[in-house]
Amino acid sequence: MDGVEIELDGVETNIVVFRLTGERSAAELTNRLKARGVLMSAVGTDAIRLVTHLDVGRGACMTAAEVLGEEIAVA
Repeated sequence: MDGVEIELDGVETNIVVFRLTGERSAAELTNRLKARGVLMSAVGTDAIRLVTHLDVGRGACMTAAEVLGEEIAVA
Protein backbone atom coordinates (compact mmCIF):
# COMPACT_ATOMS: atom_id res chain seq x y z
CA MET A 1 0.00 0.00 0.00
CA ASP A 2 1.30 3.44 -0.88
CA GLY A 3 1.99 5.55 2.17
CA VAL A 4 3.22 2.77 4.47
CA GLU A 5 6.34 0.73 5.01
CA ILE A 6 6.34 -2.63 6.79
CA GLU A 7 8.78 -5.49 7.21
CA LEU A 8 6.54 -8.54 6.88
CA ASP A 9 9.39 -10.92 7.71
CA GLY A 10 9.52 -9.36 11.18
CA VAL A 11 5.87 -10.16 11.96
CA GLU A 12 5.79 -13.25 14.18
CA THR A 13 2.96 -12.52 16.62
CA ASN A 14 -0.36 -10.70 16.77
CA ILE A 15 1.57 -7.39 16.89
CA VAL A 16 2.36 -5.47 13.71
CA VAL A 17 4.24 -2.17 13.47
CA PHE A 18 4.39 -0.11 10.31
CA ARG A 19 5.75 3.30 9.37
CA LEU A 20 3.97 6.06 7.51
CA THR A 21 5.93 7.38 4.54
CA GLY A 22 3.78 10.43 3.79
CA GLU A 23 3.32 13.74 5.51
CA ARG A 24 0.68 12.60 8.03
CA SER A 25 1.83 11.95 11.58
CA ALA A 26 1.07 8.73 13.42
CA ALA A 27 -0.85 10.69 16.07
CA GLU A 28 -3.08 12.30 13.44
CA LEU A 29 -3.83 8.96 11.80
CA THR A 30 -4.60 7.19 15.09
CA ASN A 31 -6.96 10.03 16.05
CA ARG A 32 -8.80 9.72 12.73
CA LEU A 33 -9.01 5.94 13.15
CA LYS A 34 -10.32 6.26 16.71
CA ALA A 35 -13.09 8.56 15.47
CA ARG A 36 -14.12 5.70 13.17
CA GLY A 37 -14.02 3.07 15.93
CA VAL A 38 -10.61 1.56 15.15
CA LEU A 39 -8.03 1.69 17.95
CA MET A 40 -4.33 1.64 17.13
CA SER A 41 -1.33 3.16 18.89
CA ALA A 42 1.18 5.72 17.69
CA VAL A 43 4.68 4.59 18.67
CA GLY A 44 6.71 7.55 17.56
CA THR A 45 6.08 10.31 15.07
CA ASP A 46 5.62 8.02 12.06
CA ALA A 47 4.98 4.51 13.42
CA ILE A 48 1.71 2.72 14.17
CA ARG A 49 1.29 -0.39 16.30
CA LEU A 50 -1.56 -2.82 15.60
CA VAL A 51 -2.51 -5.64 17.96
CA THR A 52 -5.23 -8.24 17.58
CA HIS A 53 -6.84 -10.35 20.27
CA LEU A 54 -8.27 -13.86 20.12
CA ASP A 55 -11.74 -12.46 20.82
CA VAL A 56 -11.57 -10.28 17.69
CA GLY A 57 -12.94 -12.14 14.68
CA ARG A 58 -11.82 -12.06 11.07
CA GLY A 59 -14.70 -9.77 10.08
CA ALA A 60 -13.67 -7.11 12.59
CA CYS A 61 -10.05 -7.35 11.43
CA MET A 62 -11.13 -6.96 7.79
CA THR A 63 -13.25 -3.92 8.69
CA ALA A 64 -10.33 -2.36 10.59
CA ALA A 65 -8.02 -3.00 7.62
CA GLU A 66 -10.52 -1.39 5.26
CA VAL A 67 -10.88 1.70 7.45
CA LEU A 68 -7.09 1.92 7.82
CA GLY A 69 -6.65 1.73 4.06
CA GLU A 70 -9.24 4.45 3.49
CA GLU A 71 -7.60 6.77 6.02
CA ILE A 72 -4.10 6.21 4.65
CA ALA A 73 -5.35 6.93 1.12
CA VAL A 74 -6.73 10.30 2.28
CA ALA A 75 -3.26 11.59 3.15
